[in-house]
Amino acid sequence: MAVPAGIYFDASKLSPSPEYVCWIDVMGSESIMLRSLKTASNFVMKLHIAALTACEEIEVDVFPVIDGMYVCSPSQRSILDFIDSVYSQLADVFVNETEPYKTFVIRGGLAYGPIVKGSQAFECNEKLADCKDYTRRILVGPALTQAFRIEEKSSPFGLVIHESVRTFAPEGTNTLSMTFWKWWISDRANGNNKARQVYEHLNQYFDWCLKHTVELSYPEDKIKKHRELSKEYFSEFNE
Repeated sequence: MAVPAGIYFDASKLSPSPEYVCWIDVMGSESIMLRSLKTASNFVMKLHIAALTACEEIEVDVFPVIDGMYVCSPSQRSILDFIDSVYSQLADVFVNETEPYKTFVIRGGLAYGPIVKGSQAFECNEKLADCKDYTRRILVGPALTQAFRIEEKSSPFGLVIHESVRTFAPEGTNTLSMTFWKWWISDRANGNNKARQVYEHLNQYFDWCLKHTVELSYPEDKIKKHRELSKEYFSEFNE
């Protein structure tokens, strides 16, 4: 069967480039959306508001994906600054919320590798070039999968670093040797206090979730797993 005339793509014109790719999302958003449209909208939009706020001062490329986002940058400093800003903003939201039902948590993963952005594909197909606003939202590369998969190992309000980040880095930049990125270390004035508050509120949140496992569609075994992950991630605050 012949391929329709407009359905072609000349990948030979692409020039993939290595960048940091971070995936951040709202935990449990699937069950939250089934439970309450208003609540889900509140959680998801606050994540994207934090991202837009961070972008006012930090130059990164953000690709919103419903309840999460991919964030890309060739600069290690920029991607880490973005992570610190988003996590710090939403940490304030988390610790200041007095009603557990209105509480939400995020987590993420960071990888490094070659990617192709939609803006690089304008010369590869006329339809893509004609619809630039749409095409710019497209992102392709193994680092997307690596960041997405490694996020599963993250604590609530944590961020796990993929081995690609520990192995490779842009020329003139040191690789990151740690497994967890501690988003509060850049805030010398208040970082430790904020992280400690997050850890304490997480324990309170888990206690509440254990009393509402059916209502929240949050099984007891997952709650206990996430509690243990948070205990390790925030280890300096539970000794």
